[in-house]
Amino acid sequence: MLEYTDIERHKVSQEEYFQMEGISNSDMKLFKQHPRKYKYKENVDSPAFAFGSAFDTYLLENDKFDERVDIAPDNLKLPSTDLQLNLAKQLSRNSNNLSLAFEAAGYKRVDMKTAKELMPYADYLRLVDGKIVIDRESFYRILEMAHNVQKHSVARAVLEESEKQLVYTAIHGPTGLKVKGMIDMAVVAGGSSATAVLVVDLKTTSFPLNQMQETIDKYGYEYQLAHYSALAGGIVSSGIMAVETRGFNEVGMFRINPDTIRQRQKEISDTLKEMFLSKQRYDFEERATYGAWVEL
Repeated sequence: MLEYTDIERHKVSQEEYFQMEGISNSDMKLFKQHPRKYKYKENVDSPAFAFGSAFDTYLLENDKFDERVDIAPDNLKLPSTDLQLNLAKQLSRNSNNLSLAFEAAGYKRVDMKTAKELMPYADYLRLVDGKIVIDRESFYRILEMAHNVQKHSVARAVLEESEKQLVYTAIHGPTGLKVKGMIDMAVVAGGSSATAVLVVDLKTTSFPLNQMQETIDKYGYEYQLAHYSALAGGIVSSGIMAVETRGFNEVGMFRINPDTIRQRQKEISDTLKEMFLSKQRYDFEERATYGAWVEL
């Protein structure tokens, strides 16, 4: 069982949530890939992530869509790969230092042809000041996907009955580490101060819905739901609302077995314990490296 104490719910915006102290599911995922990735927050954006974020906003916080998402002009070429997107973001910050921009984006050398192709998009990123940028075709696809959610009786009911983007923080009992999470949808019994009875995570997928279990395993979605379930009150019913980004943009609702959630919560607790020990090691190394006395 995942021991979260001092659970608090916060009424904050998405932007405020990202600034809040606490270890998120994404942080734990980075740590499991390599502690360095977590320490330096080495996460890479992708066109698929941008599209998913835009769809999440349209479906869950529609009133904020225009504030957060920009539909690019039809004549603007958007990056097609993760590497290109991250280079464009670096170019928007370092347009006068190509070497720095390419190095920060993970390129081994400066490629003037690529820089020239991406510079109009980099300039546009500065203009829209942090908004998610999608093309018009992607926007039309988002409209179709949202329409299909409304056509799915169970998905529509969850969307209508749930509270959206619930933010929680808690303390992991065995380590004292502070954790946080933003739950896409939660059906709450007895009002907003009561415990959630259903937690649902919204996912877009480029794979057919009949491959959803493989997709869940590949991206670790069960861990995310286990973390959210603990924040929302323990072992609650949890599931995934999956929407295809290709083909007919079909919608599926997938409930996760409670026994699986229990097992994933145990693994999360183990990960947090490793993070606590790793933090102690890094603190020791930094004190020793920078010439301070280390108390033994």
